[in-house]
Amino acid sequence: DRPMLRIRRTALEDFLRDAEIAWCEDQGNRSKTSRRSFLRHEILPALDARWPGLADRATAMADLLDLTGALLEEELDRRFGGPSQRCWSRSELRGLPQPLVCAGLHRAALAAAPDLRDELTADQLGLVARAIADDADHPRIWNWPASMDVIVTSRTVALQPRTDAAHPNGDVCDDDSSDADAS
Repeated sequence: DRPMLRIRRTALEDFLRDAEIAWCEDQGNRSKTSRRSFLRHEILPALDARWPGLADRATAMADLLDLTGALLEEELDRRFGGPSQRCWSRSELRGLPQPLVCAGLHRAALAAAPDLRDELTADQLGLVARAIADDADHPRIWNWPASMDVIVTSRTVALQPRTDAAHPNGDVCDDDSSDADAS
């Protein structure tokens, strides 16, 4: 946590001066070569000049997003296991809200293949989440980017690296998927 981010630097300097405490400057704060310093010195002042208070609201929103993210991670751990988990009971996922299923699949896919970050779309996640929730019981396979396959069978949902075989070999899931249709 960075509790002082909400307090303007001038207010901190004034407080310390009144308390007769010397201000200690981290030289990294003056440099404009790091992304954080560039944002602090160039971008945030320009945004604040155009829209007063925007930086404060953005900081408050970032704090709220951090809290929300922490809650989401706890729920994903509870429902999906850790980020390295790649196979789940379809019946356990079926009743979950679609956004939670999408978030769990997304987290697991990124843990397996970080290159998916810019390639995996909400549409791709949504297609699989809807398939998990539907009543179809035949196996289905989605070929995701980064050589990742998602397999939804009557009993399981699995993420696995793509193999040269036309259909999964059952190593990840125990359902016969020889009739799987690629989507």
